[in-house]
Amino acid sequence: MSLAHIRAFFETHLTTNFVDMDDPPDVIVYDNVQETLQADPSQDWVLLSISFPQISEPTICSLQNSGVDAIRGNIQVSCYSPRGVGMLRVEELASVAAAALGSVNSADDPNNVRPRVGSIEGPQSIGTGDSPYMLSVVSAPFTAKG
Repeated sequence: MSLAHIRAFFETHLTTNFVDMDDPPDVIVYDNVQETLQADPSQDWVLLSISFPQISEPTICSLQNSGVDAIRGNIQVSCYSPRGVGMLRVEELASVAAAALGSVNSADDPNNVRPRVGSIEGPQSIGTGDSPYMLSVVSAPFTAKG
């Protein structure tokens, strides 16, 4: 199992859920793809960020070099919408993120990474400073065993 397969699973699953919305976000950004977003302040957008803080767990079982790896990670979905227009849009994006994370355990898994999402945190809305965006964050720990 590779980290790329885990990342691909989550990016594909979340992107599909956002694209299937009646009014999808204007832009979806992934780790290390767009270092700085040059979005119009009137646009809404979503940033998917995946980290792997604990990848050193031992192999669960070893049967002729076909061990099962256990990789722990975190996924954070940051939803942005223009400020000054109310909370509806940013909360709608955050709700889709939470629902998508909640459905991971039963989603298609073509690379057999067997992801499992833990407790989903958020949405936590942040709207301070002079940023032209309102931010709402949804995050969750996950494990992948492949």
